[in-house]
Amino acid sequence: ATQRGRGQRISTSRENLERVMLITRHAAILAAGLLLLTPVALRRLRRRALRSARCTLVVKLGGSAVTDKTCFETVRVAALRETACVLSRSPLLAGTVLVHGAGSFGHFHAREHGVSRGTAHSAFSWRGFALTRSSVTRLNGIVLTALLEQGIAACGLPPFPRWVLCGGALTDTDEPLGEVRSLLSRGVVPVLHGDAVFDEARGAAILSGDTLVEELCAALRPTRAVFLTDVAGIFDRPPGEDGAALLRRIVVGPSGEVVDLPQMRTAAHDVTGGVAAERSAPAAPHAFPSLIPAALLVCRLRRS
Repeated sequence: ATQRGRGQRISTSRENLERVMLITRHAAILAAGLLLLTPVALRRLRRRALRSARCTLVVKLGGSAVTDKTCFETVRVAALRETACVLSRSPLLAGTVLVHGAGSFGHFHAREHGVSRGTAHSAFSWRGFALTRSSVTRLNGIVLTALLEQGIAACGLPPFPRWVLCGGALTDTDEPLGEVRSLLSRGVVPVLHGDAVFDEARGAAILSGDTLVEELCAALRPTRAVFLTDVAGIFDRPPGEDGAALLRRIVVGPSGEVVDLPQMRTAAHDVTGGVAAERSAPAAPHAFPSLIPAALLVCRLRRS
């Protein structure tokens, strides 16, 4: 009986050892597989998480709304403060992306140094390119300060150098859009702005805030896009002229062009095309497939 008991214990010990060895072997295989797959798996998980970052609102803060375009680097402090206050109370704040124009910051330098016309232009200089960037990033800092003072977790994302153009058209935007999504997924409000950027064909160019808005809406599919301006909307003529009528609806043609809008004048130093260019971007159905016609709003900021 004693010998039989010893035999059973030995058999049990062998079975336990075999189980341990089998589990260890499987664990080693699994660990090796994880080591091989981890970089790929992490990238996939990260992309999946970033795609799930929900953007509910894209706000374009017009340069003419928060700056005096006729005066070099002059901020409309009350309008900027009001904007920050309104955004801080928005129920959509957690999914908001803010883009602001340059206004009287950047446009003067850009025009003087021909930045929007590329490096081949006689007036172009890289110093002028740098001066333009210095000016617009200064305004970005002022906007961020106003948002932070209202308790908004806002982080600046200057387009340069990640956003690149080629002949005026955006090239690969996966990386910069990934940065926007990354901030959104953490509950941070990304703040972008019009900027001087590299252009693979022209050397240098101006990337307007409206082009950014169009790209952001196409990629992030927000439920609303709001344009904050210094006027009540888009008029059939310059709003300062007698008889100017507010356009309640914008008609878009089959290919995305805006139909039957009048010619609009822009400030002499505005290198982005002003309202004439801006009005075509927000109305394009390929960029705003879910926003036409109800959720695309143009609002005027009050002035003190």
